[in-house]
Order: sequence, then structure tokens, then C-alpha cells
Amino acid sequence: MRNPIFDIMKGLALLLMLIGHMAIPEDGLLYELIYSFHMPLFFILAGYFAKSYDETGLTFAQLFKKDCSRLLVPYIVTALLILLFTALRALLKHDIAIVWDRFCRIGYVTYDAIPCWFLIALLWNRTIFRPIMTLKRWALPVAIIMSGLSILIVHHVAQMPFCFLTAMGAMVFYAIGWWYKHYGAPKWLIVLCFLCWPYTIFCSRLDLYFVRYGIYPITVLGACGGTYAVYWLCKYLYEWAQQTRIGNLVSKIFIWMGVNSLVILCFHFFDIYCCWITMILKGMFNIELSYWPAQLIRDGSVLLFSWLYVTYVRPHIIRILK
Repeated sequence: MRNPIFDIMKGLALLLMLIGHMAIPEDGLLYELIYSFHMPLFFILAGYFAKSYDETGLTFAQLFKKDCSRLLVPYIVTALLILLFTALRALLKHDIAIVWDRFCRIGYVTYDAIPCWFLIALLWNRTIFRPIMTLKRWALPVAIIMSGLSILIVHHVAQMPFCFLTAMGAMVFYAIGWWYKHYGAPKWLIVLCFLCWPYTIFCSRLDLYFVRYGIYPITVLGACGGTYAVYWLCKYLYEWAQQTRIGNLVSKIFIWMGVNSLVILCFHFFDIYCCWITMILKGMFNIELSYWPAQLIRDGSVLLFSWLYVTYVRPHIIRILK
């Protein structure tokens, strides 16, 4: 049975991601708070629900095909729509070079694939960590070693395309989620995570996308502490939702966002690259909004079109494919 608390967690983290991408001041407390745990949370939850070959009864090829259809296909479709929109802009501006530049940026999938780099990184994590699961209790130490080596390679040698080293750096969180589900964690370790979280917020800079981990052990533990704090917050929110109408409404919104997080992520990806709402307002109606109204309209359109797609478009696509 699906646990709604985890969906609320993903929905809340997704909302924080939208806020974080509004270009809020990077030296502000809100920015540091969001980045101290929001992306690790996604990887931890993904690892928590990871299943081995024995649990699924499927082969490596079957699972890889399934993961590609869920993660790689949405990335490719969204990227193609971005390139199509960019081509239309290029024709209007008589500058076709921007299409090739955009293709290289998105196709290389490294530092220019905000925010859908997560889809590619998660695909790598699922594919590579499944064989590691067979090591049982040694799986987490192996993931930690792989993560640390990947971070060193990025900073002292070079980044690799297709988010490979970025994914390997984040694998520590994926492995922690899997480990916690199967083996739990002692109370002293949970307390230590909470104690490290303030340091991750105020004294370090954790950014999985740019492979910035600060003081590695402390920021990793701090991100886990932040994730655990969000779990208890969302658990309280869900219990409150059972008692009030407003709480029930808020809870349903976050659950919907959590269930459809990949859809919202892809629409957000398109919005970041194309800024199409503000472009239409400025180009066709000569309306130029100030910063915050423009951001609210953009994020509102992301959620609106995600809802329209999930409600009216996706059921028809599924019906046709069947």
C-alpha cells in the first residue's frame, strides 16, 4: 500500500525546488535551508523504494528497459520539445546557431541540464546500485567509496557527460535510503544527523548538481538529518489533514505533486529553458512583468499544465499505447 507521507515529502521537496530555482539570493538562509536537503531527499526516497533482482523477479535487461521508459524517455521527449521551441525562436531571430548550442547543452547532460539531470542521475543510480545490493551490509560502504572517488575525480580531473560522475556522487544518498529500509539506523546516528544539519545549512554548501559537498561526511549526515526532519513534519501534516478541511486540502495537493513529481519536473525543465509564458506576454501583448509576478506565473503555469497533462492527456496516451 502506498504511504502518503512519502508522497507529501516529495511534493514538499518539489515545491522547495521551484522556489530554489527562482534565483533567490544564494547567500540567504532560505536558499541554504532548501539546498541542505531537498535533492538528497529525492535520492534517499528513491533508494528506499529500490528493489533487487530477486524482489522484482526481472532480469537486468528487463529492469533497465523499464527504468529507461520511466526516466530516459521523459527526458528525451522534453529535450526534443525544448529544441523544437528553440528552433522556432531561431527562425524568428534568424540565428540558427542557438539551436546547435542548446542541443549540445542538453545532449551533453552535465552542467546545463537543469533540472532534469536528476532523471539521468537516477537512471545511473538504479542501474549500477542493483548489483551492489547483493553485497548486503557492504553495499553502503561500497557506495560511499564510489561517491567519494567520483567527487574527487570531478574536482581534480574532469566532469563526465551524461551526469555519470554527478550520479555516482549522489549514490551515497540512494544507498542510505536503501540501507535504512533494510537495516534501520541506531538512535545515536539519527541524533548525529540532526546535529550535523545546522552545519550543512550555515557553514557548508551542499549542491549535488554542481558536485559540491563541503566537508563530505558532515554534509551527508546533515542532509540525512534534514530529510528525517521533513519526514516528521510531513507525518504531522498528514495527521493534521485528517482533522481539518484545510489540512486535508493541503495534504491532497502535496500528495498529488509527489505522485506526479516526474511530470512536474519535465514541465519545469521546459519552462526554465524556454521561459515561454513571459516571452508570449512580452512579444504578443507587450507586457513585461517584474521579477516575482513573472516567477509566480511561470511556476503556476508549470503546475497548471502538469495537471492538464495528467488529467486529460496522459490517459489517452496510455490508452493508445495499450
